[in-house]
Amino acid sequence: LELACGTGVFTRELVRRVRSLTAIDASPKMLERNREMVRTPAVRFVEADLFAWQPDRAYDMVFFSFWLSHVPPSEFDRFWALVRRCLAPGGRVRGTPTGGHVGRVPPRRAGQGPHHRNGITVTWSPPRQRDTSAPTAAICGVSLTTR
Repeated sequence: LELACGTGVFTRELVRRVRSLTAIDASPKMLERNREMVRTPAVRFVEADLFAWQPDRAYDMVFFSFWLSHVPPSEFDRFWALVRRCLAPGGRVRGTPTGGHVGRVPPRRAGQGPHHRNGITVTWSPPRQRDTSAPTAAICGVSLTTR
């Protein structure tokens, strides 16, 4: 599951690594650009407001990039509750860092202990690759798993 998929920069990379992908965005224009870029039946596109959308299934992975900075502080706990509902048992959440202190999850560095919030454990890890030509090089920031 990709939340706030935008134009498809990450959708294109994610779909190469999965059997199927649900990509959600509130903007029909962004979804149209994404469809044009990705062009595969393996992606199910959903136009929805993430603050109103409810998952129709559980997902092995939830991904978002540069999205947390768009979550108003008043909606932060509700957003993480949605993420939790989206996850299958043992599912993971991956995201790209948005820079600085985001919401009420304190910034951490690789090697620091996990932060527990709302039934989700947040750990931080550095990128595993240094190929900056690939968008996936930025997929490093937050890794979350349900307890």
